[in-house]
Amino acid sequence: MATQSVTAHKSPVSALAEFCEFADPVVFANTLKATVFPSGQATNEQLLAFCAVAKEYKLNPFTKQLFAFPSKGGGVVPMVSVDGWASIINNHPQFNGMNFRYEKDSTSGDVYGITCVIHRKDRAHPTVVTEFLEECKGTSQPWAKSPLRMLRHRAMIQCARLAFSFAGIYDESEAAEIAEADVVDSNVGKPNSLGALTRQLKGAKEEAPAAASANTPEQNAALDREIAGQGEAH
Repeated sequence: MATQSVTAHKSPVSALAEFCEFADPVVFANTLKATVFPSGQATNEQLLAFCAVAKEYKLNPFTKQLFAFPSKGGGVVPMVSVDGWASIINNHPQFNGMNFRYEKDSTSGDVYGITCVIHRKDRAHPTVVTEFLEECKGTSQPWAKSPLRMLRHRAMIQCARLAFSFAGIYDESEAAEIAEADVVDSNVGKPNSLGALTRQLKGAKEEAPAAASANTPEQNAALDREIAGQGEAH
């Protein structure tokens, strides 16, 4: 009788713990919460999502390759450092070299942009991206001290994103924008029931019996059942 081998599926937390050479996933999870997450606090869902991103891109949060950027809305955004971006670019099997070009004003000689060129082994033409100082320059101390170095990092990251279709990871400026957007979105008045969402999508102009935000959970449940029943009737 043939014996079938069964490979146990590891959770992202366990897999990342092994990658970071932690023998005990529980100790790893507690250490990660205490050292990487803001205020040392993280829900199980946030921890799982963070570890899934780190596992996907083989990033080690303890060597400052990946951070849990705090969102003003209460969550976290996975932020990859420059070292982390360099790691995932260099570890990509199709990466075949990268170079930069400084774009200078013909009159003043000042650098106004930096172009990054990334070559892939499986592509005939490289991916070319130019980032402009006027559009990217931030107000932080690194930008004030080394604007061209920061612009070069930005060009590398954006070019890599297009060349290798990296998704779900962000640099510091992008993470900050997303965190700020979470606060704006939280003030828009999100629907908290299926009925409220349906009215919002349909653009209903008639006055609802009661504002969705003021409904009790029982009232929202009744509205959900009502909408579901209408859908079955058609």
